[in-house]
Amino acid sequence: MSGTASAPRILRLVGDHVEPRVQAAHRGQPVWAENQSAAKLSAMDARWVLAARTSQVLEGGRAGLLAPDKRRLLVRLGSAMGLRAFDSALVIAIAQDAARAGEPLTRSAQDRLAMVRPASNSDKVRRLEVLGLLIAAFFLGGFFFTLIRVWLRV
Repeated sequence: MSGTASAPRILRLVGDHVEPRVQAAHRGQPVWAENQSAAKLSAMDARWVLAARTSQVLEGGRAGLLAPDKRRLLVRLGSAMGLRAFDSALVIAIAQDAARAGEPLTRSAQDRLAMVRPASNSDKVRRLEVLGLLIAAFFLGGFFFTLIRVWLRV
């Protein structure tokens, strides 16, 4: 290292515009695609719906107070929409932080909400798991029935 002091590097924020060559280089990569899809929340997104509902339920103005029973109801609502309890708590915290900062749910809150894991289609997954277990139980039952039948004949 030389004896001269160099100026510190300055970090800069990148705007919404992404250069086409950067886009082309990252297109097709799962992380890039997920980040791009999560950048914009629709009005029907479970994270956005839960945040809006939370902001309606908050009490105390800029204090952003939330009673424990209302918090439990909101977490249950998030679970019903496919969010994990942890992700629901994050969404509630983001909505409370926005209320305490005195800002409505705007772009900055939406950017923070986009970092929370999106809702999963857990009902469909649960149905497939149950169906798989029923099929496995059917075949195991048939196998043991045949095994007992052969054992009794011997």
